[in-house]
Amino acid sequence: MIKKFLLILPSLMLISACSEPIPPKLLKERDTYRDYEVHYEYQTEQWDDPDILSTPRLQFTWVKPGDAADQVGVWTMKFDGTDLRELVKPEELMPDHLGKGYLRSEVSMVRSPNNRYIPYAVSHAGQYDRRIFDLKKREVTVIVKTYGVPRFEWFKGSRFLKFSGPNPVMVYDLENKKMSDITLRFTDGYFEEGMSFDSGNQIVDMAGSKATFYDFDTGKLIKKIDNTHGVLTLDDRHWLRPEDKFNVDISPLGDANNVECRLPGSMHSRHLTGISSVGDIFSGTRYIYKSRCGDDKGIIYSLPGENGIGGLVIYNAFPKKSSK
Repeated sequence: MIKKFLLILPSLMLISACSEPIPPKLLKERDTYRDYEVHYEYQTEQWDDPDILSTPRLQFTWVKPGDAADQVGVWTMKFDGTDLRELVKPEELMPDHLGKGYLRSEVSMVRSPNNRYIPYAVSHAGQYDRRIFDLKKREVTVIVKTYGVPRFEWFKGSRFLKFSGPNPVMVYDLENKKMSDITLRFTDGYFEEGMSFDSGNQIVDMAGSKATFYDFDTGKLIKKIDNTHGVLTLDDRHWLRPEDKFNVDISPLGDANNVECRLPGSMHSRHLTGISSVGDIFSGTRYIYKSRCGDDKGIIYSLPGENGIGGLVIYNAFPKKSSK
């Protein structure tokens, strides 16, 4: 009996040790940032796993070490650079029956609020497919083949997906499987940036120096406020505004000229994503850059291998606690 226990004990210790997250490895430290390499150990993500969805996560495209450069999949990890997992395999993202194409890594693959759908853009036969991957059914829907690189936004929860092309404000209805142009519902002008606000109940036209808020259903004008070319944070309370190619200013929603905080260092992407001005702010086109107001240094998360990341977004930004 004692021998059996001694044999079982090391196994239990090994299981316990393996369950602990392995932190990223510090590679170097500079005056303005710390560079870490994320630990790679192959794991997969179940899209509706309540334990995984108990905390906000990052989602991005990546080629795992040892794979060919065109084997791009969708991956996720926690904000602290741990728990790296594959969500969508390359052959699922680019199924053979749709033909070969080039994934547009600069397009943010904004996860739907119910965490089920991922929109993405594929350069194919001279045009750009707008596609949606259904994580539950593991299926791809091609919405339309047209020109231009889209910016995706979700409205009315997870029912409507907005994107540009062939007209400025196109919307795909996931319930009725129909696409429509809704530009004239809100204005007879040009929508520069149809951003989502108030859980997708409002749409914001970012043209010029003003942000114009409309009711999504009726097109009724709600308000106009100063914008000065900022990007809304996920909490609907702040602007993130690239001041120059190295710095980003954070301002209150109703006072775009009041700079509450300036984030330094390599955060010059137009498609910045953040939780709030006091939370973690992320950007990245090759590696993941993380910053926070008041921190003296930013953090760079580099993934192993020769390929960088793309399509970086935050998903499950305001999670419900796990029921387990």
